[in-house]
Amino acid sequence: MFCSRCGKQIADESLFCYFCGAKQSMPAPENKNVISFASTTCPNCSGQLKINAKSNSAYCPYCNSKFMLNLSDDLNNAKGAALEIENLLAEAKKYEKKSDTEAALQCYKKVLELDEENAEAKESLARVKLLNYVYLKSKMFGDYTVMELRKESLTCHKKDGSREIWLYRKMTDLSYFFGYMEFTYKGDLSSTVLGVMDEKEVVTFIRNAQKGIFPPIDKDLLDEDD
Repeated sequence: MFCSRCGKQIADESLFCYFCGAKQSMPAPENKNVISFASTTCPNCSGQLKINAKSNSAYCPYCNSKFMLNLSDDLNNAKGAALEIENLLAEAKKYEKKSDTEAALQCYKKVLELDEENAEAKESLARVKLLNYVYLKSKMFGDYTVMELRKESLTCHKKDGSREIWLYRKMTDLSYFFGYMEFTYKGDLSSTVLGVMDEKEVVTFIRNAQKGIFPPIDKDLLDEDD
């Protein structure tokens, strides 16, 4: 919820605002800025609090006493963890926008290591696992070693350890001819040619994926740690 006086985000069902001390009598207007909270105990009334992880002081929502947050090492540690979680979630979303689902997965897993009950990370992890699921792997020629076909993109692993990600929605004019797959990628001036084993199967998979058609997923594999 959000304070009805200053509009800052506070924990649900708070009786007083942490920031300005105002008593809460009605729901505050929505605020689009989501803030991470750290758990602690009020030094005056022992109430269980959720404190803005970026704040240095707070009002207790139960007894309305004001106290400094930097007096507690435990709280500082909790604040640090909350900030790290907030940063990891933001970083994961950036990776998802780039369709780098592998990196997003690692961010969500780190969040759950810090807070195993984090609902956003749990939900996102399950969703990204489906996007990141490998339906088919194919060995490649040239500078690449393996191609991994996923739900929205293919990942080409290079011999130097780096990788390239190609989005199906940007691929057109797919074709195959004697061990080579060719396609035009949106934004490129020329077509791209990749040496791929079983290139007919790969092209068929990508064409189906562009239509939203996928092979069945063995969901037991999704529960296994990578």
